[in-house]
Amino acid sequence: MTVSRKLLGVMLIGCVGVLAYLNTFQAAFHFDDGYSIITNTRIKDLSSLAGMWYFWPTRFVTYLTFAVNYRFGQLDVQGYHLINVLIHIGSALLVWRLLQLICASPAMEKEAFSQHAGTLSLLVALVFLSHPLQTESVTYIHERATELAGFFYLAALCCYALACLRRIKGCATVPWYPFSWCIAAVCMITKENAVTLPFAVLLFEICFFKEKRPFAWRYVLPFFILLPVIPMLMAYAKPVTFDDVHKLMQYQSALRAMGYYFLTQLRVMVTYMRLLVLPVHQNFDYDYAITKTLLDFPTLASLLVVVSWLAAAKRLFARHRLVSFGILWFFLSLSPDSSIFPLADVIFEHRLYLGIFGYGIVMVSVLYRLLARRNWKWTVAVVAVLICWYSVLTWRRNVVWKDEISLWTDVVDKSPQKERGYIIRGNAYYNKGKTREALSDFNKAIAVAPRSILAYMGRGNLYAGSGQLEQAISDYSQAITINPSCSEAYNSRGVLFRRQGRLDEAIADYDQALRINTGYARAYNNRGNAYQAKGSLAPALSDYNKAVLLDPSLSEAYYNRAGVYRTRGSLDMAIADYSRAIAVRPGYVEAYIYRGLVYGMKADFDQAIADYNKAIQMDPKAMWAYAYRAVAYFFIKDYEKSWLDVRRVEELDRRLDPEFIQRLQQASGRQH
Repeated sequence: MTVSRKLLGVMLIGCVGVLAYLNTFQAAFHFDDGYSIITNTRIKDLSSLAGMWYFWPTRFVTYLTFAVNYRFGQLDVQGYHLINVLIHIGSALLVWRLLQLICASPAMEKEAFSQHAGTLSLLVALVFLSHPLQTESVTYIHERATELAGFFYLAALCCYALACLRRIKGCATVPWYPFSWCIAAVCMITKENAVTLPFAVLLFEICFFKEKRPFAWRYVLPFFILLPVIPMLMAYAKPVTFDDVHKLMQYQSALRAMGYYFLTQLRVMVTYMRLLVLPVHQNFDYDYAITKTLLDFPTLASLLVVVSWLAAAKRLFARHRLVSFGILWFFLSLSPDSSIFPLADVIFEHRLYLGIFGYGIVMVSVLYRLLARRNWKWTVAVVAVLICWYSVLTWRRNVVWKDEISLWTDVVDKSPQKERGYIIRGNAYYNKGKTREALSDFNKAIAVAPRSILAYMGRGNLYAGSGQLEQAISDYSQAITINPSCSEAYNSRGVLFRRQGRLDEAIADYDQALRINTGYARAYNNRGNAYQAKGSLAPALSDYNKAVLLDPSLSEAYYNRAGVYRTRGSLDMAIADYSRAIAVRPGYVEAYIYRGLVYGMKADFDQAIADYNKAIQMDPKAMWAYAYRAVAYFFIKDYEKSWLDVRRVEELDRRLDPEFIQRLQQASGRQH
């Protein structure tokens, strides 16, 4: 292939990728983006590599890229989407290159497909790039882990293929073989599905480079040294996916859980096949029933379909090696999620990210075989039409990802009997101030799943926010009845008890929350508030200390501890804590106001006024900032500005202390 054609191919892949995903750059954060990015303190300090490692070691590289995004753009979604799209385009380029290298292998170099390797490989890459099932991996920012692992997976195989081609020519495999192994090692700490990479290398060697030569075990086996890395790291760190398995095992025996999951995955794999061929009615949250018997007709039929495809791969191996490889690649790429190891969600479209490469190979190869007798360019025309169709579907699917309400409305339309869509859309409505719509969604969630803790918690939060405390307490209590180990429900109910002045009951709830979850920083902070309300400053201070130790990003704990220091007269320590609260949350208006108050108590009125100014700049209706600034101006004898702030307080329908007004009148020589 000439340089100009290579350049044209790169430009085509780039243009299709950008055009298909151009409408995603303003798409909101969704679902797991919350704990992965928005509230994840580990990514907010790029130098804290240890924090990112211990948070999720098998996805360390992914979270490192999130930290880079945060360092340069904070929570601006455009930067995150840009990186995701670039990674996906890079993966498509690697697919193009990898398939060209496959066509140059001993098993393929004489095949008819290889005569047009450049063009046909480009078509497969464009199918991989444009297929609408890729939207979940690309547009859903959290799933950068999937596409980034896919990128390294493909890069490792490209380097391995280059090393193999040099090996069969009798040349040194350096640097490509060491590069391949190193990239594979990086892939292992990007996402857990990289565990199949050693088997992909083995499959690659068997399909394309073995032929009549002795099997190259010394090149394959070093990759299997990496195989224990992911299981060991998961057992050590116990990330979310590990917890999913553990919880499922608790509810039912291990063998039963694995058996049910495997039977369900037979149907899931057939669903994946249908979506690959006909990518319509996509859904972010499928309502998929668990299969408990093989004798169920859809399950038995699915088993026959899966076995038939595997048998076809074996039968086609000798004469149609590339098609056989594509089928085996598809099943291998699904094996971490569609096997016997149960996950909480049985189906997600992002799990097909690498599998679409196998689909592209099979689809283009079959069309080439069928149409090449007339003119191989017919294959190009048909696949080009498919790519255009896929691109349009991708664009339309990305519209659904615009914001939480649009995404979860699509979910509840397609999964009306699954409560999660109603709960998350209800929370989204509540955050936008649409309480009527939010309440309707929480009620629907409870109707669909009467034992849904999250539905009761969501409705309880809504009631609490609208001042309906008894209804909120009732919902939190119902959540506790369903699951007595729900620490969040005890904590939330404790907050309401404190608001009602029922301090002993609040403390009892916080105690229970902390017995369940000893690392619950917010419960320590809230219990500290209850102790402070009772005037018990020593236990309050102890709880705030524990809260900030457990979660150094909990700005409220610094703010509340500063209040204890202020009450005790430890003014410098109070200022330090207010400053920490502001450092964690730069828009913390109350922290600026009360830091200004403490500066005033130290007679540092310039600093006090500067803090009040900052608070007012952020919130022009911050009444206490005007009130305290009026006092500060009084003490520096700037009576005119003091009177202006008095009037601003009154414009906000509040009144200052009559004694202060009287002193201001006497000092300024004017009446109010």
